[in-house]
Amino acid sequence: MEDHPFNALYDQSAQMVDSPEKAAVYEKLNAMALETTPALLIPLIPEYALTHKRVKNYVVDVYSHGVEQYWDVDPS
Repeated sequence: MEDHPFNALYDQSAQMVDSPEKAAVYEKLNAMALETTPALLIPLIPEYALTHKRVKNYVVDVYSHGVEQYWDVDPS
């Protein structure tokens, strides 16, 4: 699918140096893309985890990076 106004604005931005004007062009490009995009498909890969019965408070989550400090281990 050809989008001539989008392509022209993108070509214009490719010739610009990093500046507030270029950032404004990118914001306009993002708005144009959102108007013409019916849906964004985000693939999620299923994750599996094997835990010990003493590990409490653990939930498998694809965005769980850095929450290991909140795990609770039952010492009994």
